[in-house]
Amino acid sequence: MVGTVVSVGQVYAVNDVTASVLMYAAILIFSPLLAAMSYIGALLGTLTGLAILGRSGLALAYSGLLGYNSLLSTAAVAGFFYVISWRSVVAAILNALFTSLIQVALSSSLQQVQTGLPLLTMPFVISTTVFLAASSTTNGSGLVRPREISTPEKHRADHVAGNDGSFSRPLPKEIRTDISMREEDGECVAV
Repeated sequence: MVGTVVSVGQVYAVNDVTASVLMYAAILIFSPLLAAMSYIGALLGTLTGLAILGRSGLALAYSGLLGYNSLLSTAAVAGFFYVISWRSVVAAILNALFTSLIQVALSSSLQQVQTGLPLLTMPFVISTTVFLAASSTTNGSGLVRPREISTPEKHRADHVAGNDGSFSRPLPKEIRTDISMREEDGECVAV
């Protein structure tokens, strides 16, 4: 579907298939997981928008305008703000659907009021902000935030290795014994 490809171009207000393919290629080189989640978000946003708008949304879908906000939402949740896992992927899909609903509602509201205001990334910002605020207050959601923002692959590798600070991993017995001995000798001070 051309609209799902052009959605990445619409993030930068570029309505061109070739430029959009180059943007996807650049994202793919940077992070294959981020590229996959971005495309999934664009596809979900486009299909959800078409399901709501029907035939009247075909021009918007073809130009990529129904998918770019959901693309951003999915990439933010499943690759940027959380360590990628099955839970973050499900959360990203829900966020993309919610973003698409907000986009359709806001665009029809702005058209009825005839404000002339463009929609831009307002649906992405609203949806992702609400989602991040709600998930950060939920205990046991299973969503893990990385210590440093990097690629989804590095977030996942750090999480699996236990280097991300997201969960405490007990020190091996040898290190605990060494620290205890050094504390007794006055070489280091327990904090």
